[in-house]
Amino acid sequence: MFVEIDEAIHMVSQLKDVSSEMLNKRLGEDQWSIAECLHHIITTNTTYFKQFDRIIKGRKEDTLWESINPFTENFSKWLLKSAGRTVGKKMKTPSAFKPTFSSDFSVNVVDEFIQHQEVLKNYYKKFQAVKVEQFVITSPASGFITLYLDYALMILTAHQLRHLDQALRIKSSL
Repeated sequence: MFVEIDEAIHMVSQLKDVSSEMLNKRLGEDQWSIAECLHHIITTNTTYFKQFDRIIKGRKEDTLWESINPFTENFSKWLLKSAGRTVGKKMKTPSAFKPTFSSDFSVNVVDEFIQHQEVLKNYYKKFQAVKVEQFVITSPASGFITLYLDYALMILTAHQLRHLDQALRIKSSL
């Protein structure tokens, strides 16, 4: 997963020369700007950090639903497929993951994204000492959805590459 994070940093570095105006430009009313794509990734990843911290500190106790949900494996596999890098059917973004809709993100959003990747990379490094396949977490988007931690990490990684591909397509269209 470190390779994918380095790839994400490389991809977003291609946006460093984009003006604030272009970062905030939407190609259509129902389409996100480059800045919104970046903000969405940061927002989505960050919603998992409290659970990550509890796991790393050895303080994670499964909720009753995490212990008995018979759909954890199915949810994990489905989300990896549907929210991953390859765009199939467009999904509606859960409100917990929606970016702040703004037309005034500064060019700092690119640097913020790179800093965020370093935070994510630190979590992934700490997880090397943990049997991630043994942990079940709850999706911040819905308390009904539980995921295996190893799948959640793969989903986050693929998901951000999906939106970085989107951001680079937007850049090439400007």
